[in-house]
Amino acid sequence: MLLAAAANDLLDGLLGGRPPVAPEAGILERSPVTAPGSGDAEELEIAGVQLWLSERGLRRGIESFALLDLDGLTEEAVLDVAWPDGLDHGEERVALLINESSDVLETAGRHGYRFFTSIDDLKGYADRQLAGGAF
Repeated sequence: MLLAAAANDLLDGLLGGRPPVAPEAGILERSPVTAPGSGDAEELEIAGVQLWLSERGLRRGIESFALLDLDGLTEEAVLDVAWPDGLDHGEERVALLINESSDVLETAGRHGYRFFTSIDDLKGYADRQLAGGAF
């Protein structure tokens, strides 16, 4: 029944001139997730680092980024902030993981992310990137 309703919505949209929009791979629409012991302070830290990066001409990361399994069906972990294409396009994957479990860190690494568990370390990495230095 749900499949039929979704198909009808898609067809109605096509008839109305609205092309279907597919979500980006690896990203789920979701509300921000709060880990135990985190909260407003962590959100403020993340907002601050996002602003700091954008002031330096680097892209803002994707908050609450879901890492999916190879089939794209199962969420393996949620990264606090992720840059799947690097801080600047075409570079290594980067993630900021604040107060995350070792399972989340391991999953991020397995998915090819260079992750930072401290904002200062991420900022140091960004500064080196901007200066054209080695990472």
